[in-house]
Order: sequence, then structure tokens, then C-alpha cells
Amino acid sequence: SGSCTISAVTSTTASSGGNTITDGGASITAKGIVWSTSSNPTIALNAGITSDGTGTTNYSSGLTGLSGSTTYHVRAYATNNVGTAYGADVSFTTNAPVAPTLSTTAVSSITANSASSGGNVTDNGGAPVTARGVVWSTSTGATVLTQTGGGITTNGTGNGSFSSGLTGLSGSTLYYVRAYATNSAGTTYGTEYTFTTTISVGDTYQGGTVFYVTGSPGAQHGLIASTADQSASMAWYTVPLVVTGASGTAIGTGSANTTAITGHQASGNAAATAKAYTDGTYHDWYLPSQNELDQMYQQNGTANLNMLSGTYWSSTETGQNTALAEGFGVNPGQQSGATSKNTTLALRAIRSF
Repeated sequence: SGSCTISAVTSTTASSGGNTITDGGASITAKGIVWSTSSNPTIALNAGITSDGTGTTNYSSGLTGLSGSTTYHVRAYATNNVGTAYGADVSFTTNAPVAPTLSTTAVSSITANSASSGGNVTDNGGAPVTARGVVWSTSTGATVLTQTGGGITTNGTGNGSFSSGLTGLSGSTLYYVRAYATNSAGTTYGTEYTFTTTISVGDTYQGGTVFYVTGSPGAQHGLIASTADQSASMAWYTVPLVVTGASGTAIGTGSANTTAITGHQASGNAAATAKAYTDGTYHDWYLPSQNELDQMYQQNGTANLNMLSGTYWSSTETGQNTALAEGFGVNPGQQSGATSKNTTLALRAIRSF
């Protein structure tokens, strides 16, 4: 036989101490405590049981996995070769539930528009966890009700670890993320982490495919190619030929070149066609300059731009009658300084970010 006392009661745990055992003349082969929400629990019928060794020495036991605001019955037990005996039934009531305890998983797999995180609910606070996930924002302290510039995931219920996918992010942007868990006592949050999305060559981003990036995460800029050619056969300009002033060759000059060309001829040419392109969201596309087009050539395979095996127009003018073009597959990488403006070539619109 034995007896026990209850102490250190919380909403999910308690301690049973001062358990004393008499062996009835035979060696004790197992001892511990059993508990239940019903009176007189046994080793066969219980909500929980401990195994605390053998012999008659005093022992202490921990009750875990309890529910808040609940009355439990506890008995000590001892087993010898005759059978199992129990101490007196002792009852106690757990404290009211508190909000869950959880941690946030460090952020990984960061791209221009997605990342991975998650969390681990280590203690339900004495009541079932009915919702869990992560919240993120461009400001610190996102909640299940407010995620400025961010979002929220729902990742099931209960204790344990979970994974969360953050989607719809903006490139080169600082975000704050933390896990959350909700029970009847409220919602609590794990440690807040920060991360900055990265933009890389080949990313699908802002209406097309990134093929040029400069700057550090948080301050990245670059160029995006539209997902397909706007024409496989179009003149740079139609007669009468004029000098448009579209002389920029460097990265960053294609937009100004396009504006200069379309200021002289608003339709029917490569620059106007590129400018008129829209992916449905963005309306600031233009014909690439010489160096921008060369970047497209250099990154065609890496970024999976799928540029055709042909020659493409740049927006860089070299005189009244000629402009620069570049071969993709045909005379690959060769930039022509003497391509007649009324020659019909392919074109691919780009935009900057």
C-alpha cells in the first residue's frame, strides 16, 4: 500500500510527493501513481501513469498532459508477486488554462516571393490548441488580426511542430515573422525573426523573369524580361527614316531610348510594340538598350528566357538608317552596328524594378 500528496499544481502539470510504500512481506517490483478524471484509477484504467522504480523507498512523480480547470483523482500504486495495491484516492483541480507556449522556426528557403518557417507548440496551456501557424508583416509585431504588408498561415491544431509556407512576398523586402497558437485562454506568439527576401536571376517576379540584378538584399534593382516575344518580325522604324536620339547603350537607358523613338513614331515599330505590351499588371515595358539586350543574351540559358534562335532588336540607334541588334543562336552574341532600321527582326520587351 502507499499514500501520496499533491503539490505544484498548474494548468497542465502537478507533482505527487512524499509517496510512501509498505511491501506486505514481498518485494515491490513496480511502483508509481495513476490518475484519472474518474475516482479510483487503476494501472489498467487511467488517464496517466508513472513508473518510479522498485522497492519501498519514498518517491516523487510528475503528472503531465493535464487539462486546465479539471478535477483529477490520484492514487499511489505498488506491485509485488501477490498483486497490485493502491493508496487512498486524492483529488485536486488544475488551474485555469493559460495561453499556449511555442517557439518559432527560423526562416529558410528565402526567394523573391516566398520563404519557409513554422513553429513548435510545446505546451497547450491546459486547453486544446485550436489554431496555429505563422504571421508576418513589413512591421514588427504582426498578430492574427493585423499583418501590415504581410499574411497569415493556418497549420492545423494541437501540440507539436508544424511547417509554414510564406507566399506572395515582395522582393528585396524586410519582413518580420513569428509563430502563433490559440486556445480558449487566448493567442500567444513565439520569438519574432526578421528576414529579407532576395531577388535572383531566373526568379519569376513582377510580370516576367529576372535576368539582371544589382545591389544588396533590401536594396536590389534590376531588369525583368517578358515571358515571350512580342514579335518575331518587326522593323525598328518605318520610312521616312529619321534620327530619333535613342543613343543610349548602357544598362538603364532602354526606357529613355524607347520614349525617344515613340516620340517620333508612336506605332508600327519595335519600340512602340514593346511599350504597348502589358502582362496584365505592369504597363512600363520597353525595348532594351544594347547592353540590356546583351545581358539577355548572356543570361538566356541561366534565366530560362527562351529567346528564339534569331536576331533581336535593341533600342540603341547608330544613325539615321541603322540600329543595333544581337543574334541569339544565329551569329550568337554578335552586335551589329549596321542593321537597317526597316529590317524585320524579333523583339522582347523588358522592364526595370
